[in-house]
Amino acid sequence: MWITSYVSMTSTATVWATKPCYLASILRAQARADEPGFRFGGEECLVILHATNESAAGNAGDRLLQALRDAPRQLADGGSLNLRVSAGLVVVEAQESVAQAVERARTALYAAKRAGRDRWMWGQA
Repeated sequence: MWITSYVSMTSTATVWATKPCYLASILRAQARADEPGFRFGGEECLVILHATNESAAGNAGDRLLQALRDAPRQLADGGSLNLRVSAGLVVVEAQESVAQAVERARTALYAAKRAGRDRWMWGQA
């Protein structure tokens, strides 16, 4: 799953230092112990899901989106940080390199952003 985030906030505080830690905490809570997540560039993360099928992978994407919707982070100044993500999901094909799978996931991520954000989309094989 390739993820990028965007922020809706009600605060005068600077939250850019808070955002990566907040996203990481939600990702850790939603992922299994054997599903590593990595920061992959400025605003993007990569999570490797161990899903048995496409339905299970889609459910994982849904859980992440809902967890973020359900947990706005309260800030010290009384404001809140409402983090939302767009994600691209792919099933890694048998003869596909990791770089190819990541590129397909990234393409799906940008399609999700264009479609209105706060959603995930499948990458094309």
